[in-house]
Amino acid sequence: MEISDKIRKLLALSGNNPNAHEAQTAAEKARALMMEHHLELGDITGDTAVNVVDKALSADATAIPLWMIHLGMNIADAFRCSTYTETLRRGQQIIGYAHRIVGLAEDVDAALAVMAYCRPAAYRL
Repeated sequence: MEISDKIRKLLALSGNNPNAHEAQTAAEKARALMMEHHLELGDITGDTAVNVVDKALSADATAIPLWMIHLGMNIADAFRCSTYTETLRRGQQIIGYAHRIVGLAEDVDAALAVMAYCRPAAYRL
């Protein structure tokens, strides 16, 4: 049995199972197999439509310390997102930098939520 078939069967079992514990176990096993084999849900279901978003990680590089920017980049990497720095200009004058995060909508939202939690905690420490 091919791994994608096994994952597909586990997802079907988790979707229409009257036993909540068994459904949750099947979903967790399917997710673990997908992570182990570097597969996305679209690879299994054949759905190639993705919802990629581009959001601000920080408003301005001068507003937060450099170590916080690197923390944000590491958090983005942990959630399979990419980051980049955009130079903000007014004519030829550089007025600041915006740090952006790109990825699937749910991954970006999770990374931003973790960053929102870490930022005040790091300042308190």
